[in-house]
Amino acid sequence: MDDAQNWRDHVQTGEYRKIDFIFEFPEPELIELRDALQKIVPQKTFGDGMETFIDYILPADARNTTEYDAAELLKSVQQHLDTINDVRMRDYRKPLEQPVLTAIDVLRIYGITYYGLKETYIFWSDSRQRWVQIDARVRHKIFSKGQRELGYKFSYEGYWEFDGDNSHLPMDIEVNHTRELMLKELEWQRKYWWRGGSRSIYMQERNGRIEPFTTFWHAFNILRSYEEFRECFNSLVGSGRYKQVSRIHLAIDLSTIADTGRRIGESYDAIRKKQAEYETLAYRSEKQSRSIASGKKSSNKKIERIESYLKEIEKLGDLFPRMNERSIVDQAFENVVGKHPELWKQGKGQKESYLSQHIRSEEPYKSRYYAIFGKTA
Repeated sequence: MDDAQNWRDHVQTGEYRKIDFIFEFPEPELIELRDALQKIVPQKTFGDGMETFIDYILPADARNTTEYDAAELLKSVQQHLDTINDVRMRDYRKPLEQPVLTAIDVLRIYGITYYGLKETYIFWSDSRQRWVQIDARVRHKIFSKGQRELGYKFSYEGYWEFDGDNSHLPMDIEVNHTRELMLKELEWQRKYWWRGGSRSIYMQERNGRIEPFTTFWHAFNILRSYEEFRECFNSLVGSGRYKQVSRIHLAIDLSTIADTGRRIGESYDAIRKKQAEYETLAYRSEKQSRSIASGKKSSNKKIERIESYLKEIEKLGDLFPRMNERSIVDQAFENVVGKHPELWKQGKGQKESYLSQHIRSEEPYKSRYYAIFGKTA
């Protein structure tokens, strides 16, 4: 390059071949150069089916020398920025941190704060039509009180669940379960029906209560697989430190690490695709037929609909839980359509789409929505 400080001049004159030594550029200038090139390099549709995407052309697709030089430079700049980001991630991130954080955020969208596979207790509420979380300490007190009422300790979810105050009680397997006692236990379960329904997120999945291949399930699969990964990883580190490892154990741990990494990657990819696939399916044909201007107008109208709908939900928020979630969102929709009929002329049939894909899933809407309905038991 003639002068490292003149790269902006070379962009203006289209002399991209003269811009060299980009590895010496500070990151802000690299980003500035990338943004300038992205305004120049044409775009192209790649892939097929659901994997179709639009990106900047490869140098081989250039129609002339100028396009070739710009595309080649853009490719180099982007690779260098990716390298900087990769180094930064290796310096500050733990293995598989991003998929785990994404999974935890998905659970948060569902109103669940994750404390661990066997420390996060949830139950399905038919009235709210969603999972509801119960505090682990509250649940422990409920079961301890129940054991005192019934007169024996009982096993639950594969481990003994009782506190020191109940240590004098016999175990359930040591008690003669008469008809009277069974009815008493059944009545205890019915007193608060969710006592028997609240289980750890781990047991809910094992019992088949979490529908496979949903976003919720993929988040669970990431967290479960990560626990396996971490256990095997720590086993390898510990074995290597104390020289206590056999070839068989080493092979098993390495195989498990590879398998859990694959499962985490598949579910992480599925979550990211699910977040985009509805938008892609709904608007792909629209984007092909409409101009950029009409597309922007439609997007603005959509944002207005979402915001107006959410405001109506917030107005009725004080009625929850006396009025259940479904009734509130249905009534709010009737109200907003009645107040703004012209705004909802095109989007009236998309109520569920606005709820699931935007209000419950995207910021700044989801935090406002779950401030009303994201309460735990």
